[in-house]
Amino acid sequence: MSGDEAHNKGTHCKPDTSGAVPRVDPAKCEAKGECVKVCPYEVFEVRPRTSDEISGLGFLAHIKARAHGNRIAGTPGIDRCHSCSDCVTACPEGAIRLVPRN
Repeated sequence: MSGDEAHNKGTHCKPDTSGAVPRVDPAKCEAKGECVKVCPYEVFEVRPRTSDEISGLGFLAHIKARAHGNRIAGTPGIDRCHSCSDCVTACPEGAIRLVPRN
């Protein structure tokens, strides 16, 4: 990413009054980290899947997760999300969608 791109990253993101936040589909996520790269508010991290997350996957999703190192994009900074949807657009697997904040 060039200096100008890094400076402008997320400049269009403003707090969204709808309260939508990203949700990662564990069956689709391949932990490529595009969400981490595009999010200006550090909402995402790529981390190892927990044993509960792994056991909750169907057979094919389990195989896919294993092939990708049993890693997943998590949202530890979800409270900082501005609902700009850059993560949704950037995810090559379509594993992220915005859902209403609980």
